[in-house]
Amino acid sequence: MKGVSMKDLTISQKYLLCVLNEKGKLPALDTGIEVCILAGGLYDLIFSESVRIGEDKRICFNGELDSNLNHLESLHKFIKESKSMKIDKLASEYSFTLSDKRKKQLINDIGNSLVDLGLATHEKGGLFANTDYYIPKKEYIDRIIESIRAELLEEGNVSDDMIVLVSLLEKSKVIKRYFSAYEKDRLKIRINEIKETDAHKVVKEMVDYIDGLIAVFAAIGVIT
Repeated sequence: MKGVSMKDLTISQKYLLCVLNEKGKLPALDTGIEVCILAGGLYDLIFSESVRIGEDKRICFNGELDSNLNHLESLHKFIKESKSMKIDKLASEYSFTLSDKRKKQLINDIGNSLVDLGLATHEKGGLFANTDYYIPKKEYIDRIIESIRAELLEEGNVSDDMIVLVSLLEKSKVIKRYFSAYEKDRLKIRINEIKETDAHKVVKEMVDYIDGLIAVFAAIGVIT
């Protein structure tokens, strides 16, 4: 869609665009990706100061939702109504509840925002034609990947949201879809170097916390 800048997209929008396949589906039974979709939404809310992580590592409501984050309204509302909770508890509420209504709403809201921007198309499918598919437009995925190459594989300033996006792609193993083994190694080294600088101290803490969360889920066999 003419006029859409990749810089205007949120982390959760960019991440979902990159993890959907050409048929508009997420990899089946991949809780790692589901956790990273949730994490992307959390980063967006934290960066906008709509929610915060307290010293006790609890996620808390911190302010009203920015207008460019309407696709995260359901997540923001749930956090607000829940008062405060540990991030692993929040992740379990979105990934392992008996009803995955919450998770579906979050994914659909982000997907519909991509459709509204002209970055994806929406189709119904599945056994009873009641499954939502969001088919990404490849040209916009290419733009995101090229922006990663421009920022992280070259010298210069790197934005916080780019560090987070690449960390999520790497942690959910989606990064291998777009980068060679050599490029992946370079990206990992660059991310680690950047996270150690004072300028990105808060981002490092956030990324490490999500890394730890995914590691816990992997240890109990939820993520493979």
